[in-house]
Amino acid sequence: MASTEESSIALSSRHETTALQDATDKSSGSIHSPEKRLQLFSRERRVVRRCRFLVYAVLFATGLIASLGTFFYTRSADRIEFQEDVEEISIVLHRSVRNNLRTTIEAIDAFASDVSTFAQFSSNVTTWPFVTIPRFEEKGVKLQNAVKTTNFLFLPLVPEADREAWEAYAVNHHQKWLQESLDYQSEVDGATPVKAGAISPSIYNEAGSELGTGPYLPLWQ
Repeated sequence: MASTEESSIALSSRHETTALQDATDKSSGSIHSPEKRLQLFSRERRVVRRCRFLVYAVLFATGLIASLGTFFYTRSADRIEFQEDVEEISIVLHRSVRNNLRTTIEAIDAFASDVSTFAQFSSNVTTWPFVTIPRFEEKGVKLQNAVKTTNFLFLPLVPEADREAWEAYAVNHHQKWLQESLDYQSEVDGATPVKAGAISPSIYNEAGSELGTGPYLPLWQ
């Protein structure tokens, strides 16, 4: 009796194993069919394409962020460096202009003091503007070199009331300084000595015609 039951159980177990193996074979066969393989390949290719796109997007975003960060950082650094350079140059330029201006003012002030002292204490000077500065060319050259100018002129202010007296002063009494000036220029420049010409008997403008009412600024030295 027991062996009959064991035989039934074994037979039943064999049938179940056979049925399971048939189901597995059918399932395996359905998975590896051409249609299924094509669908699986297409699905995997889409997944790979999406992963590749994601990787490219991450790389692009990373590169873009790094580039923008570098650009803004260097631009900020360049702006700061440019501002510092401009500030430094401005300070140097301001100091240079200030020092040159101080030198110019001091040199002109010293010359003006020299002229005022000469006009005040010289026995040959009666009153202003009847003043002729001695060795004006020599002093003028030194002043030109100090203040870096091309011309240095002396133009006394002559009011209308002193016009005739000034014209007589210029023509009759102090033509000697003009020849001294020409001699000094010939000595410094090495040019051929030139004889001084006559001085105009009246104050005139650049066109050569007489001026109207004063005051006047005749080019004296």
